[in-house]
Amino acid sequence: MSFRRLLFAALLLCQAVLSQTGKGKADDAFFTGAPFSLNDLLQRVGVIADKRLSIAIEHRGLSFAPTPADLDKLKQAGAGDELLLHIKVKAPPPKPVVTPVKPAFAGLMTLQCAPAECDIAINGKPRGTTARGAIAIDGLPAGETVIDFKKDGFEGQQISASLRPGAAYAHTAKLKPSPAYQAALGKDLLAKMTEKLGGAAAFQQASGLTASGSATLWQTGGQKTEWKLLARLKLPHMAYFEITSGSLKWWISLSGTDAKADGSKPMRGGPVAAEMEKLAALYRDYQPAMLVELLKTMRLTVPDGVAEPSGAWRLHAAGQDGALNVFLTPEYTPMRVVSESAAGVEVIYADYAIVQKAWYPKSMTIKFPDQPHGLELHFTQVRFDPKLSPRELHR
Repeated sequence: MSFRRLLFAALLLCQAVLSQTGKGKADDAFFTGAPFSLNDLLQRVGVIADKRLSIAIEHRGLSFAPTPADLDKLKQAGAGDELLLHIKVKAPPPKPVVTPVKPAFAGLMTLQCAPAECDIAINGKPRGTTARGAIAIDGLPAGETVIDFKKDGFEGQQISASLRPGAAYAHTAKLKPSPAYQAALGKDLLAKMTEKLGGAAAFQQASGLTASGSATLWQTGGQKTEWKLLARLKLPHMAYFEITSGSLKWWISLSGTDAKADGSKPMRGGPVAAEMEKLAALYRDYQPAMLVELLKTMRLTVPDGVAEPSGAWRLHAAGQDGALNVFLTPEYTPMRVVSESAAGVEVIYADYAIVQKAWYPKSMTIKFPDQPHGLELHFTQVRFDPKLSPRELHR
């Protein structure tokens, strides 16, 4: 036995003698104090009588729940069976094993966005960019979630979603382009449209035109007539239309708003003659070169901020005399113009071909809201002649 244990035993013996003589018997310090730990008991077992140690454990209690290994250590240190039984009885219940609750996860989140490439953030953390307008995100915890959709040039959008454990979630966002972005994109589309049509050089060539082909006229009420057509233009003011069918012939000559017309006697005052002046003016005013010049004077925007899924574009133009919607192919060729005025004229361009240096529509349809009503033109021959004499157009 070590000196330290001998000294500790002597002190305890003195304490026992004092208690037997009555000094401190009523207030034994060994019976008060903090609960015994395993180390406390290992130091006292074999030194203090099991009976006295049992009484102290009764008063002070234990700070641990002994395991079989702990009891074996105490037994090896000299604890008797009664003391070990008392330790078992007075031991506090073992602390419950707390199993951490695994966080519940939501199912797959699918987000769609227009425009197609939107930056996505979940609870303030970037989670990627949509590809072809969509992104799938997995492994998100269930609960309240904040989703941000962002794109340069567009107003951002933020939503809150309640994600349920195991449940899929889907949302579609459509971002609104900022006014500045709409205007910049509108200007850019006009530039690309102008370039596609051939630019200033082509427009100068197309300022004088002679074309021949066929015309189909739908009068108010839907009556349809077929004609051979000769057309001449000297932009921006002059136009000449001449239609023939069998023995019937009618011509109309325009210079600005000044109009002259004549033809076969049976057609004078008739519905075809009445329609021709209006249609000839629209044919002149909606020539591609004239359309570009008109758009230059208007406020241009792209309301959607992006192309349609097909790749086509809608260009909106607003001016003092009204507004237009110009629809372009993915290659920026004008294919349709719709007026927002009360007249509601719609012009359709088709059958584009290279004529000299210009990309020019050899078919053109003019429609009125009360369809079928309008004019459909198909040219087989188109020739540009900027030096075309005015005498050939205005009689």
